[in-house]
Amino acid sequence: MYSYIEGIVTNKFLSSICITINGLGYEVFVLDVDKYKLNDTCKLFLYDYIKENVEIIIFGFQDFEQLTMFKKLLLVNGIGPKSALSILKHNNVNVLVSLIKEGDATTLNNLKGIQNRGQSIILELKNKLKEFDFDLLRYVNVIRILKNLGYNDEEIGKAIAFLPDNLTDGEALKQSLRLITNERNK
Repeated sequence: MYSYIEGIVTNKFLSSICITINGLGYEVFVLDVDKYKLNDTCKLFLYDYIKENVEIIIFGFQDFEQLTMFKKLLLVNGIGPKSALSILKHNNVNVLVSLIKEGDATTLNNLKGIQNRGQSIILELKNKLKEFDFDLLRYVNVIRILKNLGYNDEEIGKAIAFLPDNLTDGEALKQSLRLITNERNK
């Protein structure tokens, strides 16, 4: 079992990259191939999945939170590694955890990759997310408003993660919009 890999990106495929270390190339399935540049060094946290026919498929994540959420999603009946990867590709971990903890199946079902499995995800994971040390439930209304305004999960998750604990929804919305705008203008 592998924990992480650090090497040179030597090839890019449709949903995976090849990382070369000392002349040996590892194919690693990733969330977004476009984030990786050929000949750049990268480090990924890994999950190795062994199929019934003894084929080993390696999944890589840029941060440990993504890997942890990937493993949690695999606990849900009907979600395999490729479905979990798709869910994480299209949705921010902070937003997913917040909606699961709140039990909001309707909003979960509307997220890309979930495909009406929101209630199953909530039932399986609601009490299994203790390792996520952030508590975004206080801003779930702000998350909904930002989603309705058309902001993507990555922008929302980053903005919400930087908010202090003691804001009203109105203040949180204003600060989130300011953070997202500043990030877009960089």
